[in-house]
Amino acid sequence: MGFKLFRLLMAPEPEDGGGGGGAVDIHIGGEGGPIAQLPEGSTDAVRAAVNGPLKNFFDNEGKINTANVLESYINVQKVMGQDKVLAPREDWGDDQWTSFYKGIGQVEKIEDYVIKNNVPEGLTANDEMFSELMKVAHTNGVLPHQFQKISDKFNEMTKTHIDTTKTNGDTAFATEVNKLKEEWGQGYENTLNVIDSTLVKFSSEDELAELKKFGLDKDPIIQRLLKRVADGLLSEDDPLFKQAQTKTFGKTPEQAQASLSEHMAKPEKATRHPGHAVWQSQYIEILESIHGKSAANGGVSPGGNIATMR
Repeated sequence: MGFKLFRLLMAPEPEDGGGGGGAVDIHIGGEGGPIAQLPEGSTDAVRAAVNGPLKNFFDNEGKINTANVLESYINVQKVMGQDKVLAPREDWGDDQWTSFYKGIGQVEKIEDYVIKNNVPEGLTANDEMFSELMKVAHTNGVLPHQFQKISDKFNEMTKTHIDTTKTNGDTAFATEVNKLKEEWGQGYENTLNVIDSTLVKFSSEDELAELKKFGLDKDPIIQRLLKRVADGLLSEDDPLFKQAQTKTFGKTPEQAQASLSEHMAKPEKATRHPGHAVWQSQYIEILESIHGKSAANGGVSPGGNIATMR
């Protein structure tokens, strides 16, 4: 109602003898107050306002106090703001959006768009990508403090995703390693040595460097494949072939006997020891690794040695 009321109040008074053209007489401030003439078209809301908040717009003679009206108008302008920002519309063009961004406080130059790339510990900042994101955010009116919060949250989520992926990958890797250890038994380390030696023998330095660069030489699935490759590439008179085929997995009979003797000396050997069950299982594994399952399943008793059991 504000500007319509202002126009009504500032309308020219009817000339004398003109009959007022439908002008309305009203008491300012209620019964007993000065009589004023309101222009034609004054609504009930305007009349009610004249008796209330607008009574100061009239003097004691019922005439409009122009100075008070103008002062009130200026105050309204200050409250509303001459540079008020209009709500966006779907049919706006680029220029209107640019004006809107400027109106809500967007900085003009990208150089003044100061944002910190707060990269969590353990991550490497991608300055090129961050710079491109800043340009897009600036162009599309994202205020600096808004983009800072978006950037911080993005970095936080990225770190969480990488950590989760790494944890899952480490778990899967450990599972595959354990499968390989179970499959190869006591010969696990020796078989890895055979694989490494075979790679050195049949690969160039550049090829080895590429394998190690991506960690393929340590991947359990690749290692299982490389073992089969090594078995196919090595000739029977190659020392590596003999090392891979030996029952003691590269150990001399004396070294294998030493491992068995060391295990036999453990206190868990006692049948009443809490760890005897684990000891017994490890004992059988050692026998299997040296003599095969037939010897271990043939009822070899603790205390025997390699010389007597082969």
